[in-house]
Amino acid sequence: MARAKIRPDHAERVLNHKIGGVEGTYDRHSYEDEKRDALERLASLLHQIITGETAKVIQFPTRSAAE
Repeated sequence: MARAKIRPDHAERVLNHKIGGVEGTYDRHSYEDEKRDALERLASLLHQIITGETAKVIQFPTRSAAE
């Protein structure tokens, strides 16, 4: 998720990891919008990886045998 530029605390919530400490005790926000955004970013990244849309392939000119 870091590659998809998802904040670590949002990634933890998407993965349903337990948030500890004061934040885990008192922060009762559902983070629905943040989790949705994280999953959309991850889906976009996976789509790019699978389809190769973002592949940065450079075609070098072929050299003849005489060169």
